[in-house]
Amino acid sequence: MRKYSLFLFFWSLTLGTFGQVVSDSLSYAGRLQSAIEAAAEVEEDSVAYRNVFALFEDLYADYPDSVSIRGYYEAGLLACKLREADRAFHYLDPLVDTESSYGPGFIFIIGEYQDEAFGVLVSDPRWKTLVEKARKNKTDFYRSLKAQRTEFFMRASEEKSAAIFAGSARLKGEALYKALQVAKDYLPKRQRNYSISFTVSDTLASSYFVRLPKEYNPAKAYPLLICLHGAVRYTALEDFVADWIMEGHNRFYVSEAEKAGVILVFPLADKQFNWMYPDDGFYMVPAILKEVKQALHVDDDRVFVCGHSNGATGAFSYWMKQPSPFAGCFGLNTYPKVWEAGTYLLNGKNRFFVNFSTDQDYYYPPQANDRLDTLTRQLGLDYSDHRYEGYPHWFPQFDASEAAFRIIFEEMGKRRRNPFPCEIYRETDDVKYGQTDWLEIAELDTLSSRASWHKTYNFPITTWLAYNDKEELVSEQVNKKAFDFPRASGAVKAEYAKNVFRVQTSCVDVFRLYISPEMVDMNKKVKVYVNGKLKFKRKVKWDDAFLRQTFRRYYDRRQLWVNCIEIKV
Repeated sequence: MRKYSLFLFFWSLTLGTFGQVVSDSLSYAGRLQSAIEAAAEVEEDSVAYRNVFALFEDLYADYPDSVSIRGYYEAGLLACKLREADRAFHYLDPLVDTESSYGPGFIFIIGEYQDEAFGVLVSDPRWKTLVEKARKNKTDFYRSLKAQRTEFFMRASEEKSAAIFAGSARLKGEALYKALQVAKDYLPKRQRNYSISFTVSDTLASSYFVRLPKEYNPAKAYPLLICLHGAVRYTALEDFVADWIMEGHNRFYVSEAEKAGVILVFPLADKQFNWMYPDDGFYMVPAILKEVKQALHVDDDRVFVCGHSNGATGAFSYWMKQPSPFAGCFGLNTYPKVWEAGTYLLNGKNRFFVNFSTDQDYYYPPQANDRLDTLTRQLGLDYSDHRYEGYPHWFPQFDASEAAFRIIFEEMGKRRRNPFPCEIYRETDDVKYGQTDWLEIAELDTLSSRASWHKTYNFPITTWLAYNDKEELVSEQVNKKAFDFPRASGAVKAEYAKNVFRVQTSCVDVFRLYISPEMVDMNKKVKVYVNGKLKFKRKVKWDDAFLRQTFRRYYDRRQLWVNCIEIKV
């Protein structure tokens, strides 16, 4: 199956959202919607198809100054299918010069969005002229994008920052620590919306979209929300993201962020590189966050991640696997499961998760959501589920979902990350995801016996909702478990107080404790007890190289590590 562009998905939703009226039938948008729907319902070679084209002609005669990029494209496409070359060029010529929330018009003339129906124009000399103009516009467009990216990442004191990183600024110990805590060199931005290119691999590039609060002030630290899209098996990575990303089921992110003064970040994913499965792209969200923090004044303790469908599963996975950068996570119509590893629910003790479910969701059944809600309460997790009756999986497309988004932003306003929690539970079957805040599992020993407290939590799912051949949602009997556990895991429970760490381990060979002067008195000895035995007792020195290295890795000014203690169990 051809990868389905996220842009085309939003394009298809522009004029209507699952039966909800968004345009007056007598307005330009309403008449355009009616004409597009009429074209989809008739045979291309029929007289009726030519009558539909007349609807477009009449529409543009009545609204000559209101023709949108969608309108030019649809009319030009119909003209090509009718082999009306003059009329096709009449619409495609302005299309190639048009820019809108969907991006530049040239993408429909050259590149992957060119429709095969345009092939009837190739032998016409005017097509060559049109393509040449499209190529010029493309060159100018990407030159402008590059300039915008440069401006986005510009800082007031690049040389000073580079000197601190390199160690040539002659700052040491506590002075270096305090210098890295300060964020004073951010600059104002020239615009609110940015499409930023992102390197996925040596041969693959993508992009992400950033929306700034109104009147962004670089002297102020802002909360940030990363918004993860769904349908990752069918979407594609894009060279750029235009304003269309703020429409459709993302519209309430934008309206609520506008009121709350929140930075929004919209990454892109595809079948191979995403936040769900496989693991190849799981790094992207933290990497994008690190980039954005270098350009914008972000409040490190108020960074959140939210998603819908596969995006919600991604948010759930960050809650389980890699919570350190985030204050908490949200999911709409979530499949609450880590697909690439085991789902170790007690990892949820370290952050919160707010779920929004519906009772007509084929993706994950309401009965299973109820079981998960009960289990998380029994385990003492900071988890909540908000149920909306009468809505299917695509809940964000309905206006009723505005209430859910309002809850998301209300929670963001009340919540902050504790960068140095006094207690941490960490369990993993992959040391790549062994760290939460100051605790890291570095090596496993899964051949050893489990501790009594090291338990696996799961539950059965016996019913699932699915659409039958009549597109009716019916309940089916199934026999499955909520979570899979493909590998053996190791776990650590740790706490600290008054320069003393007490650690319990299970199936772990090596772990690390990251040290901050916010956690311990650097002038006194630190003691580490492991499974009741004293394993470490001495002062921890300031390690300037380690401090620079870990800051460069995470770009987190609140969670700075000056050294670490490595313990072999």
